[in-house]
Amino acid sequence: MVSAARSGGLAHILGSLRSALSAEVAFFDLTGNVLSSAPARTLWDFERVLAVHRSADASAPLTVLPVDIDGDTVGLLAARATDDPQQLLPVAIDLLALEISKLRAKQSGQAQLLATLLEDIFTKRVSDADAAARLAPFGIDGAARHRVLVGWDPTAGPGRRQLSWGSIDALVQDRPDPLMRARIGDQIVMVVPDDAMVQRIAETLHAHLLGAGRGGDPSSVRVGVGLAHAGTAGLRASYHEALTAVHEGGGVRSPKRVDLAGLFVMTNTADSLRDLAKSILGPLIDYDRVHNSDLLRTLQVFLRNNRSIQATTEALYVHRNTLRYRRGQIEQLLDMDLDDSAHIANLWLAFAILDDANIRDGE
Repeated sequence: MVSAARSGGLAHILGSLRSALSAEVAFFDLTGNVLSSAPARTLWDFERVLAVHRSADASAPLTVLPVDIDGDTVGLLAARATDDPQQLLPVAIDLLALEISKLRAKQSGQAQLLATLLEDIFTKRVSDADAAARLAPFGIDGAARHRVLVGWDPTAGPGRRQLSWGSIDALVQDRPDPLMRARIGDQIVMVVPDDAMVQRIAETLHAHLLGAGRGGDPSSVRVGVGLAHAGTAGLRASYHEALTAVHEGGGVRSPKRVDLAGLFVMTNTADSLRDLAKSILGPLIDYDRVHNSDLLRTLQVFLRNNRSIQATTEALYVHRNTLRYRRGQIEQLLDMDLDDSAHIANLWLAFAILDDANIRDGE
């Protein structure tokens, strides 16, 4: 069997085991897919296989053993035999686990590539056309509607277990994994089609994050579910919405309230937006540069504190009269009224654009 594993993977392992046991054998994933069997066209009742596995029924004409990797059961090995005098089944289990581990290592490399691509998409470092072409090998149709899931455990330490949940069937068949997860920083990100399974997938991701945390606080684990959008700009929007949901609290959540300014920034072309922001705030930027003043920051702090005089003066450590004088300068330079809702909306959006640009530029 060892020689079979070296030469041909799962099919050769099961073929060798079948010859040694003189019995039909099959390897299943936990959803009932036959990953490999010998003979290849043998019919199996997975419900029966699962029942024998759960009950350990010694009278059943089957032997069913779990295949585990790092403490997780990834599949079931079934043999239509009750005797294993040469103890070949444990050897077969080890070889199957080794084969799946090799496939998972390949999948891990693909997940890292996907993570890099998604990060480029979310931060607009790649054009939409190029992004759509690069998503195709991962089985993601750039024109279809997708949702982005973001999983996060703020209490997780460096000793947490690596998440390995995914489609074993896709691994074995060498197909793109429809449930591939990418790690971006301390987030687990998934791109899934917009269908009825989204909530169940999100709950499964939440459960696996809880398991990876090794008994951490269940309320700290968060999974945000973005809304459904088409195109790569839609992926950015859904990611932004999922992040919004993550910051609203623990458990599995969809966003209750979306920051339209942030969403607009994430889904539009960076260069044109930056030009727009600089055209609005440019007079303050130029004035501060020439006079070594702090009007731009004063305006930003003023807006962040909901235009509260007291909160702004405390944040800037300035007198109320100083803030009043700076406000007059700002209104004069920008030709705007800071009591006008439309002007305030434009200023909020301009700062959101510049903050986004600075983050992407590493400033």
